[in-house]
Amino acid sequence: MNKMIVGLILIFALLGIFYLTRDTKSSDGLFNLSSSSKEDPLLFSYWKKYESKSGDFEVLVPSEPQYAKDFIDIPGSDKKKRYEIFASEKPDGTLFMISVITYPTEIDMGNTREILKNMVHELAAGKKDHKLNDLAEIEKAGKLTYHFNIENNEFKIQGETFLVNNVQYVISYIVRKENYNEAEYNHFVNSFTLLPKM
Repeated sequence: MNKMIVGLILIFALLGIFYLTRDTKSSDGLFNLSSSSKEDPLLFSYWKKYESKSGDFEVLVPSEPQYAKDFIDIPGSDKKKRYEIFASEKPDGTLFMISVITYPTEIDMGNTREILKNMVHELAAGKKDHKLNDLAEIEKAGKLTYHFNIENNEFKIQGETFLVNNVQYVISYIVRKENYNEAEYNHFVNSFTLLPKM
C-alpha cells in the first residue's frame, strides 16, 4: 500500500484527524482557479463505482479504495466511536477519501451543527500550517451539510460532512494545489450516494 495512504489512514484512525505525511516539493501558488469546472468524459472514463461492503453507500473513484478501521475514545465518556476510512488514490497522489464515523447509540447527537463543525476544525488543526479557508452550511439531498476548504503551502483539502442518525460521513478530496481540478472534485463528491437499507 502506498506510504501516503498508510500515513493518512493510521493518523486519522488513531487521532481522529488526517494530514499529509509524505515529503513533497514546494508550491507557492494558490489552488488553480483556471481549472475547468466542466466535466471531460475522458477524464473519468476509467473511474469505477465502488460500493461499501456494508452496503451503506456507493461512490465513483479512480482506484479500488484501501480500507482501515479503528475505535477512538469519546472525551468525557467511557464510550468509543468507530472510524472507517476508504481511501482511493490517483497516480499523481491525489486522494479521494470517505470517512465513516459511527457514534454509540447512547451518545446524544442532537447538536448536529456543533458535531459537524467540530470535525472540520479537528481536520484544520491536524497540522499547524493548515488554514481553514471556508466552512459553509448548505442543504444537500435534504440533509444539513457543511462544505469545507482547508489549505497549507502545498495541499488543498476540500470536502463535505453530514450526519445520518448516529453516523457522520466525511467526503474529502486531498490534492496538491497545482493538480486541483474542480470538475474532478465535483465528480467525486456528487457521485456519493447513500444506499437504502434492505
